[in-house]
Amino acid sequence: MDANFKQTTRQEVKHFSVSLLMSDLQDAKRITDVFKQLGIVPFVCKTEEEFLTICEQEKPHFSIVDVKKMSPRFFEHDLITNDQLALSFYYQLGTKPLLSATYDIFNYGYINGHQELTGQIKSILNRFNHMDSFRAQATAATETETSYEDKLGRIATQVQKLKEKDFYHSFFKSICARLENEKSSDDFLTATSRVFSTIKEIQTYTFLELSTSGHKLISPKLYFDKYKEIPSLWLGRSCSSGIEFFAQNMASQVCLELIGGDLMSLLIKGHKEEPDFMLFLKVEDEDFINHFDWESFELYLSGLYTHFKLKERAVGNGTSEYANPWSLFSLVDEIGNGRLPESHVEGGYDRYSMIKINFNSLVDKATLSTKQRFYWQKFFTEFFSGFEARNKVTFKIYSYGLKDTIMLVDRENEDEIKKELVRYSRKYPYWRYFEQGDLVLNENFVPEISFISTSLLSLINELTNNNSANINESIREETPDNLMRSNPQQSM
Repeated sequence: MDANFKQTTRQEVKHFSVSLLMSDLQDAKRITDVFKQLGIVPFVCKTEEEFLTICEQEKPHFSIVDVKKMSPRFFEHDLITNDQLALSFYYQLGTKPLLSATYDIFNYGYINGHQELTGQIKSILNRFNHMDSFRAQATAATETETSYEDKLGRIATQVQKLKEKDFYHSFFKSICARLENEKSSDDFLTATSRVFSTIKEIQTYTFLELSTSGHKLISPKLYFDKYKEIPSLWLGRSCSSGIEFFAQNMASQVCLELIGGDLMSLLIKGHKEEPDFMLFLKVEDEDFINHFDWESFELYLSGLYTHFKLKERAVGNGTSEYANPWSLFSLVDEIGNGRLPESHVEGGYDRYSMIKINFNSLVDKATLSTKQRFYWQKFFTEFFSGFEARNKVTFKIYSYGLKDTIMLVDRENEDEIKKELVRYSRKYPYWRYFEQGDLVLNENFVPEISFISTSLLSLINELTNNNSANINESIREETPDNLMRSNPQQSM
């Protein structure tokens, strides 16, 4: 026995199991003695059935099979056909012809029983160790590859998530940039609607705001693609500091039923404790809902809304003046009679233009409706201050009666100012100044707007005609009994 073989092999075959299928116990003992030198005690099987059963249950690391013990069943067994056993075949001169049946079976070599066994077994075990090392390396490589594939899979997943995050972040920035470009719009609703109506990912949207009384949630009247008007919601109790939580829940339930789909609600806050608006957006898929930064978008929209509110407040600090009709007559008289410098210049009347605004339909509705409160001063102040703030123009306002107002502007910009005033008045939310605004949402309160000649005579004729029409209308509404009671001579 080679001492070097014994030492090396002991280290290489630690925890090594061997099974033998032998026809002669003496031959089995010779092989067993070789393995015992390595500290291995082989398990000797006398029958093919016992051998296959042991191999199925424990699957030994190495097996030696005597060719005389092989039957057709041996060659058909799954462990043999699938090369799941590390095999070596034992033969003698008389059984050498039987080796031909093993040529198609993967094995580590043949052991000749008529020759010295130690060297043969050493060679076979060295071959086995090399093969086992290669197998271990292949397994490690496979595991490494699998690990790399797992890592690559995780990296790919993470990259995809980052791509989605980057896409929606860029999408968020693009929407905000488009909204920034709309800061010159008339109001918050117009600015946002212009953008929302062009975003293909948004299928439908709607706004809800409190009525002036705070008892209802009303969907404003807007004429934009994708905008859906929601019927007014009676809240049951008043909301004094914005849309309270119970009202938010009610609105969400109703909008989910009416709009359906992947719906997202955003709360638009101003200076109040609770939101001033609720925005509902129906988007095209769940990915948009799950990945878009809605929280930041809600904050941005609240900031944009505050921007427009501050623009409207700037009206109160504007430079435009509000005066009585006496002041207007005095100004026109001074121009006409040469008391102002410009009256001495040719075309002195060209400095000013007068634009008449007639709120006939609005005043009629406000005065004739007994079931509606109308917020007179709030409307008058906000209508003109809003126009001043949004168009950055200065003017003087002269009001005579409820229905008619004169706007004195520089003639140089008269056409542009009138054009903007017409556009502004057509979009103005008159319904907000009625206590039950939802009842007048569809009514037309756009005023009549026209130029008046800047002369005292024209102004007197305009007012005279207007007052005469009002007086005649009042007379037609009087009854004969009322006329009798109003005549002092008749009462005598």
